[in-house]
Amino acid sequence: MKVPIKEKIRLVLIGIFFELFLGLPLSWKGFWMIYKDVKISWGISFLILGLVGSIIPLLYIIHTVRQFHKGFPRKDERTRDLLQRSAAKAFFIALYLQILLIFFKSDYQEIDPSLLVFYQILMMLLIFGLSWLWHRFRGDPVE
Repeated sequence: MKVPIKEKIRLVLIGIFFELFLGLPLSWKGFWMIYKDVKISWGISFLILGLVGSIIPLLYIIHTVRQFHKGFPRKDERTRDLLQRSAAKAFFIALYLQILLIFFKSDYQEIDPSLLVFYQILMMLLIFGLSWLWHRFRGDPVE
């Protein structure tokens, strides 16, 4: 079965969005921090986050195209359940991590609020992607 044009456009836009707004900026910041010897450990972590932010959408796109070629619909009960579980886990894990960050970080007020919101959204996106990969390859039955 061929992939419909609307689905191709959607998948290309997902790939472009994640590469331009997640993968490349984080990788660039990681490279810059390593090159300038600012904080090597933070640079490596930003670089890894950028690579993960680039690889997860690529895996999602490959998975979706393979599902179309096998003849499966894009939205079914298992896919919807998988996305709901992943989104719920991403929300709660990110919420608890944010609470821990507020509790343990004393100079939390010095961070710019717009940058803080960006980091929170980034954290939720990465946790959602990792949770989706976990549920996808673990093969949990639908409850």
